[in-house]
Amino acid sequence: MDNILASPLTTPKDTSVVTMIRKCQGKKTKLLCILPQDVAEILANHLVKDFEVVFAKTLGTTDEFLPSNFFSITEAKAVVAALDQIHMVTLNLLESVIGGSWLPGQVEAINQSISNWVESDYFAGFLLSCTEHKEFIESEALCLRTAMEDAAYKQKLITQETPQAKRDLAEMERKEKAEKKAAERELARQMKQVSAKQAESEKEAERLHVAAMKKKQADKTSAAKALAREEAAHLRRTKAEEAAVAKLEERASRARAKEEEWAAKEKTKVEERARRKEDKEQAKRKSSINRDNCESRKLKRTVSLWDTAAILALHHSTPHPVDVSDVSTNLESSSDPLLLNDLSNTSIGPGN
Repeated sequence: MDNILASPLTTPKDTSVVTMIRKCQGKKTKLLCILPQDVAEILANHLVKDFEVVFAKTLGTTDEFLPSNFFSITEAKAVVAALDQIHMVTLNLLESVIGGSWLPGQVEAINQSISNWVESDYFAGFLLSCTEHKEFIESEALCLRTAMEDAAYKQKLITQETPQAKRDLAEMERKEKAEKKAAERELARQMKQVSAKQAESEKEAERLHVAAMKKKQADKTSAAKALAREEAAHLRRTKAEEAAVAKLEERASRARAKEEEWAAKEKTKVEERARRKEDKEQAKRKSSINRDNCESRKLKRTVSLWDTAAILALHHSTPHPVDVSDVSTNLESSSDPLLLNDLSNTSIGPGN
C-alpha cells in the first residue's frame, strides 16, 4: 500500500476491477396540449363522466368503491395535458399517464372517450373558431402592413414635390377615399345583415315561444280531456261494478228465496209426513183400542154366557138354592185373565 501511495502511476492496473457505468436514460418527450384552459377542463370533465358510465357497467352500483378511486379529475387532467403525444393506436403513453389499468378495458374506454370527443360537434366548432381567429389575425396583419407601406409611399411622394408625385398622391388619396367608402358600405351591409339575422332570430324565437305556448295549451287541453275521459271511464266502471254487485245481490236474494221456499216446502212435506204418520199411529191406536174393546165385549159376553151356564149347572146340582148374583160376583173376582182368554176362545153352547 505504501508503494502504491508513493508512486501511483507506476502501479499496474488491476484488470479484474470493472467500473460500472449507468446507462443514460433517453430524452423524455415534453408533454404538450394545444387546447386552451377552458376547453381542456371540458375534455377532462367529459373523460370523468364517461368513465363513471364505464364503471357503472363494469362494477354496478357499489358503496365500497367510487369511480374517482380508479380515475379521478387529476388523472383526467394529466391525460389532457399529454393529448398531443397520445396516439390512438399505441396506448402505452396513455396507460403510463393514468398510472396503469385498474379495470379490464379501462385504457381502451378512455381512448374511445377521447376519440368520441374529438369527433364531436363541439371540437369541430372549436377548430373552426381557431381557424377563423387565425385567418382574422393574418388579414389584420396584412392590412397593417399594407397601411404602413402606403403611408411610407405617401410620405415619399410628399417629400418629392414633383408633378408626377402630386398626381400619384392625389390618386392615392382618391383610392383611400374610395376604399374608405367601400369599407363603410361593407360595414353598413354587414350591420344590416346582422340586424336582419337578429330580427329573424327574434321572430323565430317568438314563433317558437308561441308554438311552445300553443303546445303547452294543447297539452293542458289534452290532459284535461284525458282526465275527463279517465273520470268518465272510472264512473262507468263504478256504475258497472255497482250494477254487477246489485245483480249478484239480486241473484243471491233470489237464490235465498228459492232456498227458503224449498226449505218451507221440505218442512211442509216433513210436517205432512209426520202428520200422516201420526194419523196412522193414531188410527192404529184407535184400531187397537177398538179391537181391545171388541175383545173385551166379546169376553164379557163369553163370561156372561159362561156364568149363565155355571149358574144353571150349579142350580141343577145343588139341592139348596144359590144366589145368582153372589155366584157371578165370585166368578168375576176369582177369574184369571188367561182363563177368561181361554174362555173367550172357547165357544160355550148347548153342545158343550
